[in-house]
Amino acid sequence: MKLNDNLLNQKISSNIRLFIPTSEYSINYLPVLNQKDKPLYYKKPFFDTYWIEHVNYDPSYYSHFTFVMNRDHTLWIEANLYLIHLIQDDTAYNEDQRVPSKTIQEHSQALQKYKLFCDERDDELDLIYERNPSIREEMPFWKVAKRPFSRPNIKYRDYLQERVNKQEIKPRYAKKLLYPITSFYKFVNDYFGNNFLHLGKGISMPGKVDAAFIPINNNKGLIVETNEGNKIRGTYNKDVGYINDGGNTKPLTQEHQIQLFELLNSQGQPEIMISFLFSIFTAARMDTTFTLRLQHFINELPKNFSTESLNIWHKYNKQFVSNELYYIPIGEGSLIDAKGLEKRYNLQVPGWLMNIVQSYIISKRATQRRLNIKYPQENELDEYVFITQNFNPYYIAKSDPNKELYKNMSNGGSIRVYITNNISKKVKFKFKFHYLRATCLMNLNIRTEQESKLSLNERMKILKDFAGHTDEKTTQQYLEYSQNESDRYSAYDSRGDKLFQWLSQSAFINQNSENLNVETI
Repeated sequence: MKLNDNLLNQKISSNIRLFIPTSEYSINYLPVLNQKDKPLYYKKPFFDTYWIEHVNYDPSYYSHFTFVMNRDHTLWIEANLYLIHLIQDDTAYNEDQRVPSKTIQEHSQALQKYKLFCDERDDELDLIYERNPSIREEMPFWKVAKRPFSRPNIKYRDYLQERVNKQEIKPRYAKKLLYPITSFYKFVNDYFGNNFLHLGKGISMPGKVDAAFIPINNNKGLIVETNEGNKIRGTYNKDVGYINDGGNTKPLTQEHQIQLFELLNSQGQPEIMISFLFSIFTAARMDTTFTLRLQHFINELPKNFSTESLNIWHKYNKQFVSNELYYIPIGEGSLIDAKGLEKRYNLQVPGWLMNIVQSYIISKRATQRRLNIKYPQENELDEYVFITQNFNPYYIAKSDPNKELYKNMSNGGSIRVYITNNISKKVKFKFKFHYLRATCLMNLNIRTEQESKLSLNERMKILKDFAGHTDEKTTQQYLEYSQNESDRYSAYDSRGDKLFQWLSQSAFINQNSENLNVETI
């Protein structure tokens, strides 16, 4: 069976007037008329009084919200209520930052695929049993499980397992599609009650829960609960050789660090080169690096590019000493994004890197991109440092007042495409942008271990503060990584010294550390 994915790329923004088709008449429902001006059905507002009271609806919270559709282009109500519940029920909720939109989109797409699967099973059952359409409406496939083996989510799991066995999809991708389905059924049970689904005696949805002990090291481990609806053969609970820091990541060896930046330098894209440098020397995640703002590097913009104007600008603007550290606040209350709903903390940025970013900001190339950005910030110093050649932000910040104006919310997609086309195809090692963060933290860890007499707890605090971790368990992974991966340990040097040595000798750093002329790059 091949699912029709045509609906998956369709988005409905929350500023469109949404409705639920109904045959019921109400003075508040707008009629949909046929050619003879007679009502076919009525449009019941999707966000009526009931929804507003129960989900605290505010349209500004849901810009670019991806709804789940039925095949007739109506809305799958239960699934969409679940998605809104994900946002409203975020345990770390505050008014400015919420569950990442990417998470909502992934759950939406997984539920959309599942609904198409269930609709096709409804079609098959119609042919076999000649089901009455009214029965199908009341008891669709996704709501019915008279016997354990007939549960719809288990049928879907088996369908995905078959595709995994045929190597049509990866096991990890199959599990990524299943987890939202399990979470959805848990929500349905909690929100609508146990009698909402049509289940046989003794049958539970989404399925049986098992507990497993996952060993880590030294007889330590985690108790992990798994639902049978999520089980796909060919997957593993722990990825050997990776660090889990907001996703699986691993440090680059010093040789790979140099290969990467030699390649970037040869490609002549200063936005890419500087942003990658920023991440590998500050441990900034992608959303942090690409939501940096001008105000953190300059006091004001030069009036023009004449020698006199630039001399005056350099005299009165911020000055950075190359071998000193400077602090940039990110996260809650700042203009710069941090992971999820992380509390505010400071990036530690070396002065020489501050100078490079500053010089890029006043270059004609960067200025031209800012002048043509589609939706500029009201305050010019609030503008993004890095803007694409299509005059969009690489990553639209959660705090951006213009985010509802964009047709698509940029979330680093152009960077991922660049990595796929211009890096992954030209190097022999695996690379993701998130590896830059791990590389920075591993370089720092090894430097503190080799060059100081700090205790383990002192090293832990330095690394934890630098990374902005809220949980010491995440930081601990970096301290243990070199011990568990002895073959990798020997490949690192103190704080990326060989990378910095290469940068010091390269044309890029020599030409641009003090006064970057991007037009020549």
